[in-house]
Amino acid sequence: CIDPSEPFQCPHTEKCIALQFICDGHPDDCPGNLDENEETCIAAKRPAKENIEKLLHAEYVLQGTKLFKFLFGYKLGQSIKENKMFWLDALASAFSVAKTIQSFAEKLGMSTEDLNHFQHVMVMIHSGHLEEIPFYAQDAVTQGLASLVENLYESGFMDQ
Repeated sequence: CIDPSEPFQCPHTEKCIALQFICDGHPDDCPGNLDENEETCIAAKRPAKENIEKLLHAEYVLQGTKLFKFLFGYKLGQSIKENKMFWLDALASAFSVAKTIQSFAEKLGMSTEDLNHFQHVMVMIHSGHLEEIPFYAQDAVTQGLASLVENLYESGFMDQ
């Protein structure tokens, strides 16, 4: 979008609108009412997908797969190791639009065991129990992961 007063580009179109019109309850700001759909409204409350992906990539460079296995469980951590670019994009996308942790897990095909593990890790980070988190993961928490977790909590991600 060229006009800074209309920075949101309607999905699948050239039309741009002001941020105040996203999820404002008024239809047809974007064709097909796409500025009012649930995922767009959730994404408006979260960091941009690109910023989440940059954070995840930076942490991957610093920590490798051990951090991702700690966060998401062994199975997903192993998949990330095998196809890093796909998974970092998929994780960033799911973090930006999944309404809840359950829908996040469904989007990524997480097992129940890995979902339970991830949920426990999220609670530890949110509650500040860093002593329960491995030392290498504590660095990630202080370098931006805690901020992402707080934003997810504030936007209802952990709601059941």
